[in-house]
Amino acid sequence: MNCIYQHWDGPMPRGEIAGRDEMRGYAERIGAEYIFDRDRIFFPEAKASYGRFRILHDPEFQCYDDVLYADTDVWPVEGLAESPFPLQADIGICTEPLQPTIRKASIGPICTANDERWAQIVRRTWGIEMPRQDGSLKVYNAGMQVWSRDGRRKAQQFVRFSDYIKVVRGLPAFYASDQHYLHAMMFLVGLKVKELDNDWNRYVHYLTRGREIVGVSDQRTPTTKFVHVQLRGAGEYDRETLWRIVNSPQGEWRL
Repeated sequence: MNCIYQHWDGPMPRGEIAGRDEMRGYAERIGAEYIFDRDRIFFPEAKASYGRFRILHDPEFQCYDDVLYADTDVWPVEGLAESPFPLQADIGICTEPLQPTIRKASIGPICTANDERWAQIVRRTWGIEMPRQDGSLKVYNAGMQVWSRDGRRKAQQFVRFSDYIKVVRGLPAFYASDQHYLHAMMFLVGLKVKELDNDWNRYVHYLTRGREIVGVSDQRTPTTKFVHVQLRGAGEYDRETLWRIVNSPQGEWRL
């Protein structure tokens, strides 16, 4: 038996509720158990619950073969019946292929220079090299992950999250988040990492110049499976609007 797990902290906007309900329906279509949590505290030292890590530490999940975690702004396309199970690796996760280029041009805290500082700290502390492509550090997105039973067992070797935070102190807060923690830990303990096809985590987000929105980056393809709706304010959109963003051409979104 496989499982899909999601969580939310605090009051839940209607757009996130809609995303949750879509993922629950997808779980039913593929015959997976569905579990949803609210306000689960796992890493209080980070002032965030990061409930996605429950699947690694809670014995309740030991009964499942593979477990898929997805943020509630990740939507399956209409009628999707394909699944990433069985994983046949320790963890399955998607890269963010455009991020290295975006960060090279960034003048904010999330930029190539700080990525390199982070990688240097990880190398100096734990003696591991972070993977690269064409010379740039790869970026993995923690908003959709698939874990096998073996992978969840190996994750018990992760460095304590509180210790990781101490190591990266001095970098912007983004680098002390769950995403970079997972990025470092999965290579530290030698997980067998399967880079899932990016159709499992396609992004839709605004392009900005400073605070000004100058366009939309729509990375969907004809074979997209999950759409990660990262448009500013999308959590407050109604279900019909979000459905159009996930399943319709941009010209039909009516934002």
